[in-house]
Amino acid sequence: MDALWEALPGKSTITWLKGPQHGAAMVRGRPGGTAAKFNLEEMTVTRCVAEFSTGEIGVAYVVGRSRRHAALAAVFDAMLQR
Repeated sequence: MDALWEALPGKSTITWLKGPQHGAAMVRGRPGGTAAKFNLEEMTVTRCVAEFSTGEIGVAYVVGRSRRHAALAAVFDAMLQR
């Protein structure tokens, strides 16, 4: 994603509505697909929200603690709304 971003011409100005933040999400399981749901574990996620000067808003949640990955994913999400 870094290479795509660096090669992109005519980038818009970006405002970070929520900068990359680490958090946790609960992973739920259901044995056999039909049994009762149960909480399996928590996993680390990073979220980010970006707004372009042209009004598009991008939101991203990525597994893990990569702030750069979440930021680029939010930017590309906003770009796909054009």
